Amino acid sequence: MKFITELVYWFKVVRYYHKVKKNHLESVTGIENLPDEGPFIVVANHSSFVDHYLVGALFKHLYNNPIYFLTKKESFENWWSRFWHRASNCIPVDREKPDIAAFKSMMAVLKDKKILVIYPEGTRGPGDQLLPFKTGAFKIAARMKVPIIPIGLVGVHKVMPRDQAHFSPVRASVNIGKPIAVDFIKQHSLEALTAYTKDRIHELCLAHDLPHMHMSNRAASSEALARRVESRIEAVLEAGDYQAIKEDFGLYEHAIDYSFLNTPRHIPTMVQQARLMGIRALTSPVAFFRYIPKVKRLAEAVIALDAEHAFAHYILGQYYLKMPRLLGGSPQRALEALSVAFQNAPVYGIEQNKFTLTLAEAYEKTGNKPGALQLLQTARDAQGEGVRFEKRKQRILHKIEQLTAQHQASVDKAAASAA
Repeated sequence: MKFITELVYWFKVVRYYHKVKKNHLESVTGIENLPDEGPFIVVANHSSFVDHYLVGALFKHLYNNPIYFLTKKESFENWWSRFWHRASNCIPVDREKPDIAAFKSMMAVLKDKKILVIYPEGTRGPGDQLLPFKTGAFKIAARMKVPIIPIGLVGVHKVMPRDQAHFSPVRASVNIGKPIAVDFIKQHSLEALTAYTKDRIHELCLAHDLPHMHMSNRAASSEALARRVESRIEAVLEAGDYQAIKEDFGLYEHAIDYSFLNTPRHIPTMVQQARLMGIRALTSPVAFFRYIPKVKRLAEAVIALDAEHAFAHYILGQYYLKMPRLLGGSPQRALEALSVAFQNAPVYGIEQNKFTLTLAEAYEKTGNKPGALQLLQTARDAQGEGVRFEKRKQRILHKIEQLTAQHQASVDKAAASAA
């Protein structure tokens, strides 16, 4: 039965996650407010069956961690509904009286550092107002000492109204508020905490001036999503294990999708997408030919938006440097792109020594070994931390030694010829 339930989850529930994200989500704000990992409790307004899929998709795609929903026990009475809700990681709860079994299940979820979603209204509301909040979510947060993440779901009741069993062609928004910290939870009574959270959620879903109405808030979420992808890339590069990127590749593609929903053609996200695909291309010959052309197109698209972008020029320079001439490689074009990258690196907050070795390689391939040696000499005393930095420095020192030896050999040969 567990195997069948997992099949339903992957082939039906996750498909709904993709469908809702693709067809019915307009924007997500407040990504920067999310913790790096669980456990925590998501508390949201509830006006549609689609709420499960919007929230479930978001946290599944950003955390790749099971998300659990507190759901009325009546949803488990019919065999198919029971099967579906179990596949969706729903926990049955009795809304009329204290439910010890449900409370223990919630505690187990949070002890396992997972994410628990609770709708404190207890049932679907009309969408244009909040119903009275129940206190269960706040009791468990206080008991387990975990933060609460308030979320406002806007317009979801129009995607699938209560009296409708199919999706309407409209889009909704998700506004994520700042976490309600454990210390704050401990300092307030259950009633005060419930009222405070209700006010916060009202500000996120029903106030006159909502977060998703401002492009600056959408852009902040896109920045946070780009940083998530960048952090994973840096970890993979630091470890030197390109194969590891395959484990989370789909996860970070979803993060990129959410970023572009908020801010189409968001430059930092485009750059990280190109880097992500570039690393993925190095994991197998098939992946190489699949992703490398996309990497080049993304770098060119960024340069079309920001002609001086250092990292985009670096990516493009790497392409021209590493590819054979038959497939578009060109040492001269690599030198041009990498020179721009090196020159502009400080403007974009990038250390120039990250680009030094590749630019020196371009100098060497275009026949300018003295230029390569001179450039490398400037980086020999650079200071930094991490395995990746040390490996880069050792390669620079080895290359200096190699080019110096070649230069001395040329001088000796010339002297011998002159004699």
